[in-house]
Amino acid sequence: MLEDLVINFSQQSRAAEIQQMIQNKLMNFDLPAHLRQAAIKIALVQNREKPFLTQPMIYTFFGDHGIAEAGLCKRSSMPRIELVRHYLSGSSALNIFSRQNRIELRLVDSGLAFDLNDPKLIQRKIGQGTRNFSQDQAMSQLQLERCLKSGRDLIRTRRNQASNTVGIGIQSVGSEFAALMLLCRLGGLAPETCLQDHPAFSPTDFPWILKKFRSVLNASGPVQSPLIELQNFGGLEMATALGAILQACHQRCIVLVDGLVGSCLAWLATLLFPACALPIIIAQNSPSFADTFLAEQLKTEPLTQFNSYVSDGSGIALSFPLIQAACSFLNESTAYGLQSGAS
Repeated sequence: MLEDLVINFSQQSRAAEIQQMIQNKLMNFDLPAHLRQAAIKIALVQNREKPFLTQPMIYTFFGDHGIAEAGLCKRSSMPRIELVRHYLSGSSALNIFSRQNRIELRLVDSGLAFDLNDPKLIQRKIGQGTRNFSQDQAMSQLQLERCLKSGRDLIRTRRNQASNTVGIGIQSVGSEFAALMLLCRLGGLAPETCLQDHPAFSPTDFPWILKKFRSVLNASGPVQSPLIELQNFGGLEMATALGAILQACHQRCIVLVDGLVGSCLAWLATLLFPACALPIIIAQNSPSFADTFLAEQLKTEPLTQFNSYVSDGSGIALSFPLIQAACSFLNESTAYGLQSGAS
């Protein structure tokens, strides 16, 4: 399933030289920590002191979760099919920010519970949503394998292979609940800690959501491998997105993720292949405990923070100019002691 993946950035020939060059440049200007970190990541992935971003792309994966039937997940006031059409019409924040920053946006149906024929929606449907994981496994092993392959194939065969920057977004109802379940299971966190202060849940709903969450958690049995946990609790769109993240890392792309769900999938990628931590940048998350924990696990700071549970990729499109600025700084600034007129 993933046997052919090779993700290893430890053999770059110029890593020490690049780090020293960057440090010399930073002595002239104290670049904010999150931008400094992003610039260093990009330079090390590309093994060059003057990194560049070419033809960025965002893949946003759509799906539906059976757990949403339990009423535990925050929904838009817009009917689900109309929400997807909103993206297809080009009117969402994701569409607008992507156009503004000249990012190619690709919308992918990995597991919507309904069929929607539109040429702007890439058809990679693995199933009509997942099963309710409070009652059964979210997906079968075959579905998981097909999702991972589908995500990898999207990156392998993307139209413009010149792109070296891939953003991953998730648009589904239930993915945040699934991500928090994976976080509790694989991160060993108590549910009340994991769910606290997260914008996906209102304070008034928190007591009964926590009760239901504990009930599902207690009935889940021993913790298993990351992929089996994803099979048990994740969404079809989440598994497809994980395949895309892994393939993008394999192809030495910069990988941008958005929000709780994107950060959780990035973390799963690093549990499978620790070297994935280098090319992954969190574009946006919230200041909640869960999002902060994931950023710490990934050893990275988000480019931006909002009190939002959105993970659709709009945070990537909005934050993209920041990493462009970080690259421009490395490309155009002069190392300390080499400025014009320096003795």
